[in-house]
Amino acid sequence: MDGRLGGRIVTIPRDEISSVTKADATWTITEIFSGAIVPRMSVLLHDGTQYMFVVNSIDANIATVNSYLTQDDHVTEKG
Repeated sequence: MDGRLGGRIVTIPRDEISSVTKADATWTITEIFSGAIVPRMSVLLHDGTQYMFVVNSIDANIATVNSYLTQDDHVTEKG
């Protein structure tokens, strides 16, 4: 359904993400159908680009993404 309403799949490399936070709900007539009347997950990139997502369980999802962003890429080999 999101695709039929203008939604699209976004792939963002982890190293391009500056922060992931909760954006407060705002109300403007131009954003009424873009999820602005509910808090959204904001993904800010190092270049200043911002993506906004309407997600269920927003706080849990933000915590999950932030946990992923802080993971070490090191994979230890078991000998």
